[in-house]
Amino acid sequence: MKRSNLAPAVFGQRVPRPLKNIAVMVLTITAVFRLVACTSDPSEPTPDPSEPTPDPVAGFETPAMLQSLAEQVILPTYQDFQQAAASLLTGATSWNDQTPASAEWTTSRSQLQDDWRTAMTAWQEAEAMLLGPAGSSLSTIGGLDLRDEIYSWPTVNPCRVDQRIADEQYADSNFFNINLVNAYGLDAMEYLLFSSGTDNACSGLASINSDGSWAALSEDSINTRRAEYVLVLATELVRRADELVALWDPSDGNFVEKLATAGQEGSPYPDEQAAITAVFHAMFYLETSVKDAKLATPLGIIGCNEATCPEALESLHADYALESVRANLVGFKKLLEGGQAEGSLGFADLLIFAEHPELATDLLTNVDNTLAVIDGMDATAQAAIESNPDSLLAVHTSLKTVTDLLKVEVAMALFLELPQEAANDND
Repeated sequence: MKRSNLAPAVFGQRVPRPLKNIAVMVLTITAVFRLVACTSDPSEPTPDPSEPTPDPVAGFETPAMLQSLAEQVILPTYQDFQQAAASLLTGATSWNDQTPASAEWTTSRSQLQDDWRTAMTAWQEAEAMLLGPAGSSLSTIGGLDLRDEIYSWPTVNPCRVDQRIADEQYADSNFFNINLVNAYGLDAMEYLLFSSGTDNACSGLASINSDGSWAALSEDSINTRRAEYVLVLATELVRRADELVALWDPSDGNFVEKLATAGQEGSPYPDEQAAITAVFHAMFYLETSVKDAKLATPLGIIGCNEATCPEALESLHADYALESVRANLVGFKKLLEGGQAEGSLGFADLLIFAEHPELATDLLTNVDNTLAVIDGMDATAQAAIESNPDSLLAVHTSLKTVTDLLKVEVAMALFLELPQEAANDND
């Protein structure tokens, strides 16, 4: 049966049950406040609305925490991806040197697929820390949109990749300037590496099929172009990884210091609160992208008109969705802990300082519990959603215990505003 969050129809419209409950709650609270106002002692002083909201982390070593996150968590994660991207390039070069249909070609492709999985795992940890240059230029302080240049899911288009195979545009020097992000990056590379045969992902009406240009290609020609295309993408991934590391490196762009010195000259963050909020908002990748897009939509909970929507899973061609969710959780946990060095501080230390140690413990415990649920699965995400969706639903349910704490109790404990996309989420 299709899951539904809808309450009974009201005046011809269906009202989301959570919104209905919130409306009832607001009316109830308003009534209580009015009752209190009518019965309160007039001799008691009236609160001054102009007084600033108390800061629960005033006196906390915020610069030290930001330094720990930058030096011991974010930069090392980017460096891990940088190393994985370099291995991808080495493997892509080897694959491109082989003759299609040879044993060496097949062996090189298999090794390169493993290299892709390693790079994907490293980047999925980084996905949980999208602040600064990797973030969106429209919504992130210091954002340069580098994330989409490296990995653009869910903006993917296998047909576009096949079109570039057919016209060999990937060999043009201005390829990355004239193509959208769905034609390159880790997602396009996945399709090239894990697809095979002579089929393409385009409809019969697409020009490569209607004009016969794809049909004119032999399987060896298609495979040769796949390997050439992958080599071009791997070269660009190395360039982007190097760029991202350089932007954070203390000896280069030094975004490490820009984050750690929030509120000081040279930092794009106007104050420490803005930097804390940036870290908090980056952590919401676990809510909006992982819980909702990667799990709830394929499971048919939101944004799906069928019982399940397995086509909405991430990494369909490599069947690597579950591993990516796991890596996202690992990256999130690193932000909570703040590194392994003596005296390092993470986001959980903010909660402890604000006299909410139990909340910090609950967050970390729930993350570990969710990792355990994933590790206990004996099938991939695609196999699970087809034969045993309840097993994947268990991952979503466990993950929700983490994200619910984040967007309710953590936000209230630290007086932090939710990012807009999370504030509108009713799942």
